[in-house]
Amino acid sequence: MIFASIFTLLAAVWATFVTSAVLQSAAGAVNGAIGIVAFDRPIYMPATMEDEILILSVASASAALALVTGVYMIRGRRLERRMAAELDDRMATRIQRDAGDSAVSRLLESRVDELQTSVDTLTAQRDAIYDEIRELRAAREAGQVNVIAIPEVGPGSEEPADDEAPSADVAQLPERAG
Repeated sequence: MIFASIFTLLAAVWATFVTSAVLQSAAGAVNGAIGIVAFDRPIYMPATMEDEILILSVASASAALALVTGVYMIRGRRLERRMAAELDDRMATRIQRDAGDSAVSRLLESRVDELQTSVDTLTAQRDAIYDEIRELRAAREAGQVNVIAIPEVGPGSEEPADDEAPSADVAQLPERAG
C-alpha cells in the first residue's frame, strides 16, 4: 500500500510538471518561440516545432499512464482487502452454519435411540389392542355376548361402593389368555 501511494504521489508530481511544460510551451509557441518551458524556466530547446510537439506528447502520455497506474494500484489494493474481508466473512458464516448443522446432526443421532424405543413401545401397545379386539370378535362370533352394564348415577341415586360385587345383570368378560 505504501509503494502504491508513493508511486501515485510521484506520478502526480510528474503530471504537474508535464502540464506546466505543455501549457507554457504552447503559450510560447503562439508567440513564435521554440522550446520546452516548465515553471517559467527553459528545459530543452528542440531544433524544430515538430520535435517539441513530439516530446510534449510523449511526456503527456507518460504522465497520464503514470497517474492511471498509480490509481489502479491503490484501487487494486483496496479491492484486494475488501475481497479478503468478504471471503473471511463467507468462511465465518460457513463455519457457523457447519457447526450448527453438526450440532443438529448430533442431537438427532442422540434422539434416534429414544425415538426407536418409543416406536417399539407404541407398536407393542397397538399389537396388544389388536389382540384384544380379535379376542372380542372371536367371543362374539362364538355366541358369547359381552355386555357391560354401567349403573346410572345421577341426582338422587347413590353411587355403588367400590367393594360391592357387580349385579347379576352384568355379564363378565372372558379372561384373556396370555
